[in-house]
Amino acid sequence: MITVVTADKAGSLKIGDNAYQLLQFHFHTPSEEAIHGKRTDMVIHLVHQNSQGELAVVALLLKTGDTTNPFIETLWNVMPKTPGKPEQHDVQIDINRLLPTGKNHYYTFAGSLTTPPCSEGVKWLVLKQMGTISPKQLAQYHEVYTENARPLQPLNGRQVLSSN
Repeated sequence: MITVVTADKAGSLKIGDNAYQLLQFHFHTPSEEAIHGKRTDMVIHLVHQNSQGELAVVALLLKTGDTTNPFIETLWNVMPKTPGKPEQHDVQIDINRLLPTGKNHYYTFAGSLTTPPCSEGVKWLVLKQMGTISPKQLAQYHEVYTENARPLQPLNGRQVLSSN
């Protein structure tokens, strides 16, 4: 899995009166979220933390499209070619190039981290507007990294709310 650790003040998120700072983002294929029972080709999880240590994750679903995603292209150019061997690169990226423009509607629910230790108490926001990734970019990722999504989890009584 590719995990990008961000510099201080790389981005922020405000939920109510709580400000969350972007810590890192990473990729899963296929997505670990499903809309109407369907997963997308990939998801980017943007992990944020507030001053109390609480986590909020924004999930940007990616579907295959006809054009190259310039944000993904920048990252794939420095992507480690061997899984499990961390590499450090000093790359400047604008996270705003990744996110959809305009008003973003989302689904939200209380959940957990999707990778160990799978800690509970995470606020999830799944953007309704999807991003795109080209078939070539998806294939480049799969050349190095296999599917790394955990199985869909049951709601177990949790509510999924919609922003509109």
